[in-house]
Amino acid sequence: MKKGILFLILFFLVVCKGTGQILQGYVKTLEEKPVSQAHVILLNSDLKVVAHAVSGDDGFFLITSVKKGVYKLNISCVGFEVLQQDILIEENQGDLGVFRMKKGITLDEVIVIKHKKFLTTKVDRIIYDMEQDSMAKNSVAMQILEKLPFVDIDLKTK
Repeated sequence: MKKGILFLILFFLVVCKGTGQILQGYVKTLEEKPVSQAHVILLNSDLKVVAHAVSGDDGFFLITSVKKGVYKLNISCVGFEVLQQDILIEENQGDLGVFRMKKGITLDEVIVIKHKKFLTTKVDRIIYDMEQDSMAKNSVAMQILEKLPFVDIDLKTK
């Protein structure tokens, strides 16, 4: 019975040691307000993602299964500047502390311009709108026909 319990404890120690450690921290603004939905990404020296977490409403994040070493930490959130920092994870570190993000540029206005397509596909036909094609005004008919799909032109005889 004692051997079984000892084996079980040893097994859990090996499994927990092999999977890495748990890291935690907070993401806040410079005004100490929590940043919700911030993406916290841990990259190794080859810039491959090792771990990823998203901060909660209180700015708290939790990253699991991280081994000791040097990493690059990227924290990003809409409306804030991306925070990049090199960090050293040591044995049994656990707490990464508080990361403060600076608010990004706020746009006063956004202009969305939609350009109408000059080719429209219907079930039984393709429609070419010459008024929407800026190149058509300075082109000859043969140049326009060359752009159209499913139209083959014999270049020898035209």
